[in-house]
Amino acid sequence: MPGSKNCRKQNHSGYKEHAMSKSLFIGFILFMAAVAASGQERNNSLPAEWTLLIKKSKPDTSRIALLLKLGKYYIDKPNENKNDLDSAYSFLAEAAKLSDDLRFVEWKNKTLELTALCDGQAGNIPHAKACYKQIIDYYHQTNNKEQEAVHWNALGILVPADNKSDIPYKIQCFEQAHALFKQIGSKQAETETLQNIAATHFADGKPDQAEGELLHVLSLYKTIGCKKLNDTYDLLAEINKSKPDLHRELFYRLELVKNMEATADTSRSDYYYSKLALAYSDLGMYPQSLGQILQSIRIIKRRGKFEDFYGDMSLVVFDFISEGKPADGLVFLKKSVQEVPPQNLAQSVDMNEEFANCYKALKQYDKAEQYYLEMMRLFKITNFNKDFYSANSEMWTDYIYYYQTLGNFYLLTKRFQKAGFYINKLLELPKDAIRPVSLRKVLLMKFRVDSASGNYISAINYFEKYKNLNDSLFSVTKSRQIADMLEKYESVKKEQAIKLLESQGRNQYAELQKANLQRNITFGGIAMLLVMAGLAYKGYLNKQRSNLELQAKQQEINQKNLALEGLVSEKDELLTEKDWLLKEVHHRVKK
Repeated sequence: MPGSKNCRKQNHSGYKEHAMSKSLFIGFILFMAAVAASGQERNNSLPAEWTLLIKKSKPDTSRIALLLKLGKYYIDKPNENKNDLDSAYSFLAEAAKLSDDLRFVEWKNKTLELTALCDGQAGNIPHAKACYKQIIDYYHQTNNKEQEAVHWNALGILVPADNKSDIPYKIQCFEQAHALFKQIGSKQAETETLQNIAATHFADGKPDQAEGELLHVLSLYKTIGCKKLNDTYDLLAEINKSKPDLHRELFYRLELVKNMEATADTSRSDYYYSKLALAYSDLGMYPQSLGQILQSIRIIKRRGKFEDFYGDMSLVVFDFISEGKPADGLVFLKKSVQEVPPQNLAQSVDMNEEFANCYKALKQYDKAEQYYLEMMRLFKITNFNKDFYSANSEMWTDYIYYYQTLGNFYLLTKRFQKAGFYINKLLELPKDAIRPVSLRKVLLMKFRVDSASGNYISAINYFEKYKNLNDSLFSVTKSRQIADMLEKYESVKKEQAIKLLESQGRNQYAELQKANLQRNITFGGIAMLLVMAGLAYKGYLNKQRSNLELQAKQQEINQKNLALEGLVSEKDELLTEKDWLLKEVHHRVKK
């Protein structure tokens, strides 16, 4: 599914929770340091070897460290199940007993912390809170304000934001941590807790408040000299995407990539490049989108971690098709499948959909339908199955995407009754379930189905809803803003290149100047096209005010509405004997 990586259960299991989990977790870091001191690296050992070492070890801190290591191993296992959690609980219980017997309070605290993580996965939040509260009380009694703050913060991270009733407690935890960090003068930790509070407000459906708080956080980080701002920019981008303000989202995506490259903080570079690609694609800037998503693919292949591979491939194929190159997309897809076969059922769903999209664009509709039906068959196995998803929101994201995909296909092949089935299912969802960029497409699809069915009043109603939403997403002013952002971004890139070239000699400098000139010409052309598209759209709006009949709308859209992406004319035998033909612009949104 095109979108922000594969939504299926993986390392990047969902933005909001991930953003909060990046905050200070010093207690856990201290635990990992203690484990490393035992001479056993988790990634280089097997549980069977650790179990053997436990049997040979003396009942001291070395055995506790090994027990905690095994517990952490089962907590971290992908697609965790009850048996894994039971194993984790067993090892942690043994570690807790040994810590009590030896009266090692610090080791008992590490055991409680991992038990709380296990509780979090098992959904036993009350017990997780009790574990953390025991740790917090100990550090409060011993007047260790730093560790007390660390564990208040960790507890806030652990409490999920899905349950609205838990939001006040979650914020209270962060506020307690913030106050303590402020007392001891830990500026960066203090600022990180403010970012966690902002992320929680965003999860609570308060994007404006969260954005204001994050801009303050950004200012504080810069004041104290903190240069690694990836998470802050990422969260600001997500907030603007949700509003939606796609142009502001693009601004923050560009700032994020600029910051990432300047600080060499590239541990999640594939994710960030893919998110930038999606922002470009949402705005119809497919060449830029393709360049960024291919960069993400290259990084994934180099690292050999393929959880997000087919999520990225969906956007690659979509961009090829949107550029009028479905054959190239099919060749790239076939080669990629040979290099990286699907590793699980969820990736097989994506692979079938990607082949179907290519064949549909090549007008080989019978072959496309075979792949689409196989896609849906597999999807019904994985959908709302927690072995493949880590959050309910991700389940709904894929549900919306795949139903939209089938609806689009049957619209294209003029099987309106089948198309209506899938589209109506989407319109039955709660008001805010579908993000606006996707909702506008669903509304246009419903317009076409009703038009073909002779439900003209309903068709007009849905078209007006579509047009109003589309106008809020795309405008002349915002198109100019994009051009300005790209110009500034390229200017910064050029300055960075010049600084690099000054240390490399005049010959290399001359070569890169030529490359920079070519890029500037390219983006200058893009800026000109965007402004021209915006002016044409403004002319369209002026002429449309006096005439709302469908035939006039169709003629004016064909002539003036270059900013309404994906809308072209086709014969409509039921309305003024012409249909609307929508150039499909679809991709999934995940992470």
